Amino acid sequence: ALDLSQDEIDVCRTPAEIELAQFARSLFDVIAGAAQAAGLTEDYALAVSERYAEGNPDDFEGALAGLKAALEDKEAERAHPSNLPPDDMLAQIEAMNDAGEIDEADAALEAYIDARRTERQQRDAEDFRILTRAITQAVTTRNAQRYADRTLELIQLDSLSGVDCFERLRAFQDERYEEGLRLGTPFALVSAIGLARKCIDIAPTPYLRAQAENDLATTLAYQGMRTVGREGVALLVEAEETYRIALQARNEKHHPIDWAMTMQNLAIALQEQGKRTDGSEGNALLAKAVQTYRKSFRVFSESEQPKHWAQGMQNLAIALETQGSRTLGPEGVALLVEAVETYRAALRIRTEENHPIQWAMTMQNLAGALEELGARIDGPEGTALLTDAMDSYRAALRVYTEVDHPVHWAINQANMAMLEYARSKHRSTDSPRPLILAGLEHAKAALSVFDPETTAFYHQETVKVRDKLQSALTALPSSSS
Repeated sequence: ALDLSQDEIDVCRTPAEIELAQFARSLFDVIAGAAQAAGLTEDYALAVSERYAEGNPDDFEGALAGLKAALEDKEAERAHPSNLPPDDMLAQIEAMNDAGEIDEADAALEAYIDARRTERQQRDAEDFRILTRAITQAVTTRNAQRYADRTLELIQLDSLSGVDCFERLRAFQDERYEEGLRLGTPFALVSAIGLARKCIDIAPTPYLRAQAENDLATTLAYQGMRTVGREGVALLVEAEETYRIALQARNEKHHPIDWAMTMQNLAIALQEQGKRTDGSEGNALLAKAVQTYRKSFRVFSESEQPKHWAQGMQNLAIALETQGSRTLGPEGVALLVEAVETYRAALRIRTEENHPIQWAMTMQNLAGALEELGARIDGPEGTALLTDAMDSYRAALRVYTEVDHPVHWAINQANMAMLEYARSKHRSTDSPRPLILAGLEHAKAALSVFDPETTAFYHQETVKVRDKLQSALTALPSSSS
């Protein structure tokens, strides 16, 4: 290397370059002591001074302030070293900085970052493949917890924020819930429950946590409806408890719409428990359900929130129908009449044209109330009610097809089997055999969809109806028509 004096170097520079170098030296003279005390090399401090001189050639105070901040950041970095294992490349970059080669260090660092990014993308792609396989494996082994864990990890590979991660996981949960509800796919509702629990765990705000709690409770409730015995009741009880937790945040004062929706959902859980509970305890649960539905109408009105109002009216009608079916005499008939009227009110909003799925559901439920009412009334009036019930079930099948909605289609078939049994037993019926045979065909159709594992409750109830029909057929005289 040439051993040149400063004067000889200055001869090779323009006046502007000389002035800039002097400016940089003035900056360096101010910070040199602090830089040395911080353990920074003179070459590094001088190189940074030159860079800030270039950026602020007419503002000494501004350049000095920026230079001091940069050196403080460097000092802080050295004062708090990483706990990670040593990185050879970072050590090389640090050596370049110490030698004053800050541009070379910057270029090396950017190249290193690009290489690491490429490695990360390759690793993420491999992780995506592995996690996707793990999710499939969790479905195979019916491990809901692992399914939820791996799905969350998959989302976290490219999630933008806590809220984004929550919303995407919740979307997965909703897909599995709808799949289980509509198609009865094995493991769908079970996995939806696991995903809802995971959503609760990661919810970034109390409001979103309550939203996830409502989702969990709804999924538990529908799983409980499809599960027999104590296990089904336990799911419904957990659903009720979870709704009540959600209501602490989804309260009437601050979130009236959410409160009313959760109240309606809570009423469903109470109602389903009431259906499965005998005696005064079951009646009390049904009464609570009716009260809870009516409270929701403080928010949901036909004019302001027609869809939510109609949903509540349909569910209220179900509770009234259940009460009526368990109540003898004129009081029971009055409850059934009120249930029919309430279903018909809901149908003012839930039309086949505008809301076909909801319309079919209400028509199916209306048929059940008409059936119960017709079975209690003798003569032509009772017969007409039973005929209206069958017409309503058949109308619902225009929407609830076996291909698109197999579970609801099967529920409808099972209901038609029960209706045929009721018609065969009605005092006005002269020829029960054709009705019983038709009922057996409906039961057979329902059991082609229901199975003892994924839709155990519906399967069990349909088997009971089939057996009743078969017993009734066997009991007929051989000459009976």
